[in-house]
Amino acid sequence: MAVLGNGNTRTDLKGNSTKNATTSARTAPGNLVRIKMALLSTSTALMLAPLIGATPAMAVGPCTTDTVTVPGTTIANCTGNTSSTVNVFEFGSSFGGVYPGDGPDGGSPNNIDLTSSATITTNTFNSTGLNVFSFGGSTNSVNGGNGGNGGDGGDVSATVSGSITTTEDFSSGVIVRNSGGTAAGVNNGSGGDGGDAGTVNISNSATITTAGRNSHGIEAQSAGGQSGGVNGGGPGGNGGNGSTVMVNSSGTVSAGGVDAHGIWATSTGGYAGGVNAGGNGTAGIAGDVTVNILGGSISGGSGNGWGVRMEGGTDVGLSNAGRISALSGNAIYARGDTATVNNTGTIIGNVTLSGTTSSAFNNNTGGLFESGDTVDLGTGRTLTNAGTVSPGGTGTIRATSLNGNFVQTAGGRLQVDADWVATTSDRLDISGTATLDGTVVVNPINFPTTAGLTKQFTILTATAGVTDNGIEAVDTAAVDYTVVHPDAYTTDILAKINFLGVDVGGLPNNPSAVGTTLNKIVGSGATLGFVPALMTLSSQAQLGEALGQLAPGGDGGANSSAMSMGTTFASQLLSCRITGEGDVGAIIREGQCLWARGTVRKLTNDGGRNGVGYKENATFFSAGAQFNLGGPWRIGGGLGYENTDLATNNNSKSEGDRLHLGGVIKYNPGPLFLAASITGGHGWNDNERSVSFGGFNSIATSESDSSFVSGRLTAAYLINFGALYIKPQINVAATYLKRDGYTEAAGGGIALNVRESDDTVFSVTPALEFGAEYSVAGSGIARPFLRAGVKWLDTDSFSTTASFAGAPAGILPFAITSKIDDVVADIGAGIDFITPGDTVLRLQYDGQYGEMTTKHSASAKFSIAF
Repeated sequence: MAVLGNGNTRTDLKGNSTKNATTSARTAPGNLVRIKMALLSTSTALMLAPLIGATPAMAVGPCTTDTVTVPGTTIANCTGNTSSTVNVFEFGSSFGGVYPGDGPDGGSPNNIDLTSSATITTNTFNSTGLNVFSFGGSTNSVNGGNGGNGGDGGDVSATVSGSITTTEDFSSGVIVRNSGGTAAGVNNGSGGDGGDAGTVNISNSATITTAGRNSHGIEAQSAGGQSGGVNGGGPGGNGGNGSTVMVNSSGTVSAGGVDAHGIWATSTGGYAGGVNAGGNGTAGIAGDVTVNILGGSISGGSGNGWGVRMEGGTDVGLSNAGRISALSGNAIYARGDTATVNNTGTIIGNVTLSGTTSSAFNNNTGGLFESGDTVDLGTGRTLTNAGTVSPGGTGTIRATSLNGNFVQTAGGRLQVDADWVATTSDRLDISGTATLDGTVVVNPINFPTTAGLTKQFTILTATAGVTDNGIEAVDTAAVDYTVVHPDAYTTDILAKINFLGVDVGGLPNNPSAVGTTLNKIVGSGATLGFVPALMTLSSQAQLGEALGQLAPGGDGGANSSAMSMGTTFASQLLSCRITGEGDVGAIIREGQCLWARGTVRKLTNDGGRNGVGYKENATFFSAGAQFNLGGPWRIGGGLGYENTDLATNNNSKSEGDRLHLGGVIKYNPGPLFLAASITGGHGWNDNERSVSFGGFNSIATSESDSSFVSGRLTAAYLINFGALYIKPQINVAATYLKRDGYTEAAGGGIALNVRESDDTVFSVTPALEFGAEYSVAGSGIARPFLRAGVKWLDTDSFSTTASFAGAPAGILPFAITSKIDDVVADIGAGIDFITPGDTVLRLQYDGQYGEMTTKHSASAKFSIAF
C-alpha cells in the first residue's frame, strides 16, 4: 500500500482520513515498537480484527505517482510549491490473532523511488518538510494466539533538490525511514521474528533549513522490526536486521535549533525481549552507514546538536569534501564496529569516533580540520594529518584534547595561532603518541606588550612521547620560526623577529629605515596594531613593499613639482613678443602687454631602487602684465593658480592647490637679453596614505602646507641668419623649499608624525634655441622655434623625517629618501602667431628627460599689446 500526501493527515487502509504518524515517526524505531506493543495491551487492542488488503497509491499536493507492480516499486515525483508537509508512505499488510487466534506473516510494501524538486515550507509544530516512510506489516498474537513474522521493509531511494524550510520544533527538513514489521505475543501469545528493514539511499542537492528544537536537516533511518512477549506472553522471536543507509549531499543543510543535527543517519537491529515478564529473543543486527558530503555545507544546531551524527553496524564512515560544523561546536559523531572519517573539505569542531574494533580520522591532502575542545578516537586510534590541522581555527587560541595518537605526514601542516601577550598558542594535547613530519605555520595575534624580539610557545604535548621525523616551521619574511623539543613529550616553537627581514640586507634603504625603527619599538616592549599582519608576510619583497607603505610619501614629488612649475612660471614672465618691423633684433625684443596662459603638466619619477617614486598631473593658469620703462628696460609681474594630483609608489596620494606670485625686470639692448626674476608660491595639500598587507588595512589622512621662493637670472643673445636665427641662452636659479610638519590621523598604529623640512637647490640650464620667422599673408608673422638644453642641479635627493605617533618616548625618528635626477635633458618647441598689432598666440611643448624623471607639459598663451 502506498500513501502520499501533504498536511498532517493520511489515508488509512480503508480510505478514512486520520492523523498521520508523524509523532511516532519522530520517535526512535525501538520506542515506536514499544509504543505499539503497549497499545495492543489495551482494551482497544482486544477489539482489533485482522486487516487484510491494500488501497491504491494516492496523489495529493505536489506529488504524482506511478506504482509499478513489477518489480514492485512506487515511483513518486514531487514538483511545484507547498506550504505543508509532503508524505510519501508505503505500508505492508498487518495482521493479528484474537481470543485466541493465529496470525500470518506481515506483508512487505513496495519499494519507493522518490524524486523531489519541490519548494516545501512548514511553520507549525511537528511538521516535517518531506516524509518518506516504508514500513513492513506487523503481526501480533493476542490471548494465546501464535503470531507470524513481521514483514520486511521495502528499499527507499530519495533524490532531493529544490528547497525545504521548516521553522518550528520537531520539524525536520527530510525524514527517510525504513522499518521492518513488528511481531509480538500479548497476554500469553507468542510472537514471530521482526521483519528486516530495507535500504535507505538519499541523494541531496537541496537547500534545507530548519530552526526548531530537535528539527534535523536530514534524518535517514533503517530499523529492523522488533519482537517480544508482553504481559507474560510466550517466547518472542528475533529482532529484524537493519539495512544499509547511505546519504550523499552536495546541497546546503542548516539545522539551527537546539539539539538539532545537520544529518542524522542510523541503522539499528530490531529489539527482542520481554515486557512485563514476556519472553526474549535475539536482537537484530544493524547495517552499515555511509555519509558522503560531496560539496556544499552541513551545519547542526546548539545544545547537543551535531553537524553529522551516524550510528550503525559493521562499517560507519564519513567522506567529506564540503564543510561540516555546528552551533554547539560538535562536528561529527560516529558509532559502529568501525568508525572512519576521510576529509578533503573543512571540518570545524569536536569529533567523536566510537568504533568497537577501530576508529580512524584521516585528514587528507586538501583537508582542513579546525578542531574543537576534544577529538575522541579511543586509545590506540589515530588521527592522520596530510592536510591542515588548525586548533580552534585562525584567530582563536584553542587547546584540543586528542584521545588517541597523532601522525602528521610529510605533506601535513599544523597551523597554530600564537598570542605574544600571554605567550600561549594553539595546542594539541595527545593522550597517546605523536609522530611529526611536514610543517608548522604560525599566525601571530595580540602582539606584544612585553619587551623582546624572541618568544617560545608550546604547540603540542604527547603523554606517550613525541617522535620528530623532520617537522619544520615555516619562516615568514620577518620571523625565524624553529621547532624545538624541550623534552621527549613536548614540542615548542621558538620565534625570533627581525623587521629588516630574516634575510638581512635584502631590503632597500627606505624600508630598512622603517624596519630598524620597528625593531626598536618592539624590542622596547611597545606594539603597533599592524605588527601581527607584518609578521605573516611570506617573502622579502612583500615585507619591503609593506614597510614602504608605512613610510611617509616623501618630499621628492612635492619639491619637484614646486621647482618645475616655478621654472615654468618664471619663463612665462618673459612674455610680450612684438613684430618689430625693420628691427633686426625684433625676434628677441619685447614690448608692453597683458597676457594669460594655461598649462597642463605630467611629471613621472620611478624613484630608482631605493627612492620613493611618484606621478603627478597638474593644471596651471596664470596671467600678468609687462610695462615699458623706456629704452631697453621692461618690468613685469604675474599671478598663477595651480591644481595638483600626486600619487607615490608607496600608496600615498596628495591633492593640492598652489598660488604663485612673481616679478621680473629685463634689459634688452640690441641682440643681448638679460632678465632677473623672483617667484614664490604657497600650497595647501590634503594627503592620504593607504596601507594594506597581510589582511591589515588602514588609511592615514593629513593636511600639510608648503612654500617656495626662487630667484633666476637669464641671459640670451640673438644671432640672425636672415629669416633664421640661433639664440644661445643660460638660466641660473636658486630655489628655497619648505614644508611644514604635520601629524596623520589613522587607526591600526600607522599614524606618523612627519617633521618639517627645508631644502635649497641651485640649478644651471644652458640651452640653444633655433627658430625662423615667416610672413602670414594679411595676418602678421609666425615664429616657430625649437630649444634644446641640459639642466644641472646640485642635489639628487630629498629627505623626509618621521616617527610613528604611537611609538614610546626615546625612539628616534627615521628618514626616507626621495631621489631625483640631477642631470636632465631640457627641450622645448612651439610657435608664436603675431598680428600686425602685436596680439600674440603662443602654442608650446616643454619636456624634461632623465634617468628616473620624465616631464611633459603643453601650454597656450594669449597676449594683447597696449
